[in-house]
Amino acid sequence: MIELLVALGIIAALAAIAIPSIKAMQKSFDSTGAESMISAALSTARTIAISEQRYAGVRFQKAYTPDNSSIPDMPQYMIFIVKDYDTKHNMENLFRVVPGYKPIKLPANTNITDMYVDDVNIAGDDKINDPCELTDATAFSILFSPVGKLVNHEIRVRNKAGEANPTTSTASGHDDVFNSIDNIIKNNLGLFVQDDNPDLGLYKEQSRKKFKIYDSDKFKKMDKDERYTNYLKELKFICLNPYTGEIIKK
Repeated sequence: MIELLVALGIIAALAAIAIPSIKAMQKSFDSTGAESMISAALSTARTIAISEQRYAGVRFQKAYTPDNSSIPDMPQYMIFIVKDYDTKHNMENLFRVVPGYKPIKLPANTNITDMYVDDVNIAGDDKINDPCELTDATAFSILFSPVGKLVNHEIRVRNKAGEANPTTSTASGHDDVFNSIDNIIKNNLGLFVQDDNPDLGLYKEQSRKKFKIYDSDKFKKMDKDERYTNYLKELKFICLNPYTGEIIKK
């Protein structure tokens, strides 16, 4: 009986040690898992582009927070977008969310960046310091043409009504994905700020054909003066096949 109690005690102790370790593993950075998710999303976006015969793709963007200090902690999502041939606003490169497709949250501690701020390559630590720079660097799109090819295309994402910074839910078409700061904060409508806020790093820009995956937890713990030189700069770009959009394995 004593031996059994001792054995049970050891098992309980080992379980107590193992559970936190398992939880830590679930929350740990895993770029391989993120690549699989991104590949699946890009494949879906390509299918949408071909089936709807219009430009479509994936938008990467962090959920909005009014607290600048919390931006590194905010989760990043993949959102399916499609070109809106808008006649009301006469905007050739307007995009909106694809109806029926919900945003997909990336794994914990996983962030994606195109390494661009203001459509210029990040080339120094001082280019990724400000909250608006980090927002800009983690908000970008990958697009496919109607025939399914990867393209560089100017893009500007808005609510489904196409309105610039609407102040009411109705004016935004009741869009619960992309919306204005007013609607997100005051009306609790929308998760991502639309591309009408250059002061936040969110404005029209070119779509991309490559990106880097980084550990957001490691990034935020580093000194601002070394985030680029000692981390982001050393990461390899993940490139995409121009004809299929598939990740090129090296």
